Amino acid sequence: CEFCTNDIILKNKGKPYQWEYHNPVYDRDYLIVDRIITWPDGRDVRFEVAFDITEQKAVAEELREREELYKALFEQLSDALFLESLDGKILAVNESTCRLLGYSRDELTQLTVGDLVPEGGKKFLPELIDEETMAGKALETVNRRKDGTLVPVELRGRIIEIHGAKRMLVSLRDISARVRVRRVEEILQRITEAANAAENLDSLFSKIREILSVMMDTTNFRIALYDEKENTIFMPYMVDEKDTYHSFVAANSSTAYVIKSGRPLLITTRNRAQLTKKLGLEPVGAVAKAWLGVPLRVEDRVVGAVVVQSYTDPDAYGDDDIGILETVSDQIAMAIVRERAREALRESEARYRSIFSATTDAILVFDQDGNIVEANPAAYRMYGYAEGELIGLSADKIVHPDYYHGFKNFKNGINAGVFVSDSVNLRKDGTPFPVEVHGVGFIFQGEPHLLSITRDISARIAAEKELEKSQRKIELLHDVAHVLESLEDEEEVYTHTVHAAEEILGFPLCTLDIREGDALVTKATSKGLPAGASQSVALSEESLATKTYRTGKTYVINKIEDDTAARPTRTDFRSGISVPIGKFGVFQVAAREENAFSPEDVRLLELLIGHTTQAIGRIRLQRELREQAIRDPLTGVYNRRYFNEVVERELVRAKRYDHPIGFLMIDVDGFKAINDRFGHQTGDKILRAVADLLVAQVRETDLVVRYGGDEFLVMLIETNGQTEAITKRIQDAVAARNKTDELIPVTLSIGAAHWSPGDDLPIEQVLARADQAMYREKRTDG
Repeated sequence: CEFCTNDIILKNKGKPYQWEYHNPVYDRDYLIVDRIITWPDGRDVRFEVAFDITEQKAVAEELREREELYKALFEQLSDALFLESLDGKILAVNESTCRLLGYSRDELTQLTVGDLVPEGGKKFLPELIDEETMAGKALETVNRRKDGTLVPVELRGRIIEIHGAKRMLVSLRDISARVRVRRVEEILQRITEAANAAENLDSLFSKIREILSVMMDTTNFRIALYDEKENTIFMPYMVDEKDTYHSFVAANSSTAYVIKSGRPLLITTRNRAQLTKKLGLEPVGAVAKAWLGVPLRVEDRVVGAVVVQSYTDPDAYGDDDIGILETVSDQIAMAIVRERAREALRESEARYRSIFSATTDAILVFDQDGNIVEANPAAYRMYGYAEGELIGLSADKIVHPDYYHGFKNFKNGINAGVFVSDSVNLRKDGTPFPVEVHGVGFIFQGEPHLLSITRDISARIAAEKELEKSQRKIELLHDVAHVLESLEDEEEVYTHTVHAAEEILGFPLCTLDIREGDALVTKATSKGLPAGASQSVALSEESLATKTYRTGKTYVINKIEDDTAARPTRTDFRSGISVPIGKFGVFQVAAREENAFSPEDVRLLELLIGHTTQAIGRIRLQRELREQAIRDPLTGVYNRRYFNEVVERELVRAKRYDHPIGFLMIDVDGFKAINDRFGHQTGDKILRAVADLLVAQVRETDLVVRYGGDEFLVMLIETNGQTEAITKRIQDAVAARNKTDELIPVTLSIGAAHWSPGDDLPIEQVLARADQAMYREKRTDG
């Protein structure tokens, strides 16, 4: 009250006294400032000033409430909050910060932010943090806890002003889980990339171990596969500090438990006794302090396990590592499937790549039921299918219904050998297009197959309709194509091509060059050129022919003297055309006049050479297929199927001319021991070396056959039946070979038998005698 304040004011005479007063009538707040002053007449007078502070108090109250709110938010936020000076001194933190870093508030306020960043960790200037936060971006770094462990954090912050001083308000969020997921994703990505780049599974597994080491201890790492038939576990890949075995009987091992139960298993020193008793586990090899295994699944079937173990750290693995290893196991399974498929594909590609590259037309391989089992890239382009979609497709899906009458005609083609037919095929979108089909039957893996070379003749047919003036030439060229298609000798193809260019297209000056080694060699010339027109040009030289071959493009030279690469063989040549014969060679035409060739001439010549290219490709394709069918892929000598074909013919011929035939049955002694000791690759080298030795010791007319495994058969045609000299020559060659390769000496057991026209013995009995003689020698030699 006023009287109470008087006493206070009088005691503090001359000093102002402030107090607040609320006027309930007007609901206003006032600040009253009182002071006792001496009036001029000497009296003490109370001087009072009132200030309306209603709005000021409202603002202050709001600020107070906000401050309380901000304090509550500061403390209750799950993110760690720092209030820092711009030079990095920590001024205040919330409770989440203490929990995250393991410090007390007092300890943290004695530190700078630099004390929390480990050596090599990222440090950011306040301005950069503010700029990135304003842009909606977060920064990432690593902080060190009080116990020395590191924690990855996401960092955001703003520069703010408090009481006139600039401060940095920073929030930290523990992103350990996110970083772990990211690392797992990175691991999976790196494993995928490694799978695509790996040359073989062994190098892939090694790379996976290296990649996984970022997340867990892979010092001891193995991939175990289960042979259900033998109940054996074997390790195609294993790195271990103590164990050296690579296979063992499944029994009750921890690896066997993971495989048979399909469940992950984590064993440590703390739970080993309990799990051993509960699961009936029996240790195999050295006992680890920590062991973790997860099942390896291929197409929902457990085929093995992925295992890591530590001999030193019982806490090397935890529950989180189970999920990571399971994910990696899935990747390994996919990699195994992919690598096996890729390996099969590489083998297939190795067989067919050189063949497929000989033509730009579609090549399809059908089984005897009419299903496509192989297709080249040109086939996918021609029919409009994505890669792989043609495989398994029936022939009726690509042949127009008017031309498809079941696969009977295809089977007839297989049995007939080589056939050529015109047809209409269908693209994936249903569009029909005319084709010429060149087919040949062959045996693959013991089953009949059909190889078809299909050429889209849409462009040719369209050209024939549009160019009526060229109809006769085109008809004649078509006849040439059929002739070329029927030829079996390349030299005839060369001659016929030059003849067609002369007689049908009216080109009197032309040459046909074919690549032989590193040069283009003239194989045929027109009658208008002298014999001296033949030449050999190195591919490294600069000429029109080599340029045409390298680029695969047709070149029309309207004025030869203006083209430095033309290099004509005669001075009276004024213009010319140079056309590539695929990847086989070059066809060139010259004229004694400039600008002698029209676009139509070029088109017709390219059409002719297209037929020539197909004919050469077909002949080489058939030759390659025949060689593949009758040759043993490992040794290069003839296979047993070819021997069965040839021997009956030779018996008939021997009877006609009364010639005996000698047979040598040959076995590599101790070959299994060589394989076991030195490995199958060395064994393969031995077989190839033996095959080469046998071929070198017999005549070209004799037949060397890989009869099976490490057995060879030599058929000595038109001999006097005496085999001793040849046997000695072979054994002498083996002895000479052993002197130069002492590490792996080789001996052969050779058994001989003879067939004479007068014996009238079945060939099986003669071969059995040779086989028995070979085994007698093997027993004799010990």
